[in-house]
Amino acid sequence: MQRSARFLALLLPLSILVAACGGQGAGTGGSPTATPTGVPSPTEPAAPRFDATRIAAKDPLGAGMVQAVLPASDGSSTVLVTGTLPGNATGCEGMPLEGLMAIAGGGDPTPVLASDGSEVTDGVRIALPPVYGVDHPVALASTCESFTSRILLGIVGHGGVPTDLVPIAGTGAPAGAPAFETLFDLSFSPDATTLYAVIGPYSAEPLGGTPDTTLWSYDVAGGTWSQVTSAQSGLIAAAAFGDGGLAQIVGDTVLYGGHPFPANGATRLVVAPDGVTMALAGGSGLQVISSDGTISTLDTASIGFAGFTADGSGVVYARVSGNDVTYVEVDLLTQVASELGTSTWGWFAVYPDGSGLAVTVDGPNAERWSFPEL
Repeated sequence: MQRSARFLALLLPLSILVAACGGQGAGTGGSPTATPTGVPSPTEPAAPRFDATRIAAKDPLGAGMVQAVLPASDGSSTVLVTGTLPGNATGCEGMPLEGLMAIAGGGDPTPVLASDGSEVTDGVRIALPPVYGVDHPVALASTCESFTSRILLGIVGHGGVPTDLVPIAGTGAPAGAPAFETLFDLSFSPDATTLYAVIGPYSAEPLGGTPDTTLWSYDVAGGTWSQVTSAQSGLIAAAAFGDGGLAQIVGDTVLYGGHPFPANGATRLVVAPDGVTMALAGGSGLQVISSDGTISTLDTASIGFAGFTADGSGVVYARVSGNDVTYVEVDLLTQVASELGTSTWGWFAVYPDGSGLAVTVDGPNAERWSFPEL
């Protein structure tokens, strides 16, 4: 399926931006190349810098479970949450209908709509490139029974809300797109030209067995899907890094740069803004693979979600202990960990301007945790 000319014209500058952040040598574990610092000229105001080791303020945002934070063209940010949609409709398995909503400017959560006016409902997953902004691609997936599961592709709108959302897989997608019941993983390549989806049938994860999954890639410019036949059988997550290579989690093994190593319980892969550094999070801890191929274990506790700071200098993650969640930031240079606060929920997102976190707290409700300015 063809995208609009405005959408496709954005891919080239995004590719250049990611390449400038450093995407060489990832597949071989070689030394990273030098990258420019991008020092602003005296006539340009320098962007604020923030101390990501502590929280200066906590401000309520609204009801819902945090999924992502998107930038708006006026410099503000919009928080995306999931929660019960307005009305009395029922959703997957007869439960109250839940879906994706946007919180902007302190207002009530507003449902995010696809181009056909439908709501994005049920088990929502969001994929964004490691570096993103207004007009950059965003993918949303909703999963329930096979007759409702779909993947939508659009762009980050000027109000910080996904827009131009059209189905590209599953329900409502054009002929030739893969159908699926269970979505295991969804991620963009660092240059945002390719979307990867790990999919399977409803019973894809049998007890004690190997998941029945396949990996598919979507050419954003060409609008076509291809099955990645080189993917390992039973994979549960996949992510591309800067030189085009793929990392895969297969059972308790991670395949990265042509070499296998223990996953240590990892179930999620997160790529840093440089397109090379990668975090692996799961029930047995947090590992980071640096741009030179070095693997570091940063925590051995159960980890919920993880995300890189906006400048890529640190990793923020949710450390889970029983019913308690502690949010932690680790500086990747020093590997010093700083505890930021606690909650009973592990869902959060990093603000793209580096100013703080959107965190899920009791309710569930969303809060903005702000870093102090340096």
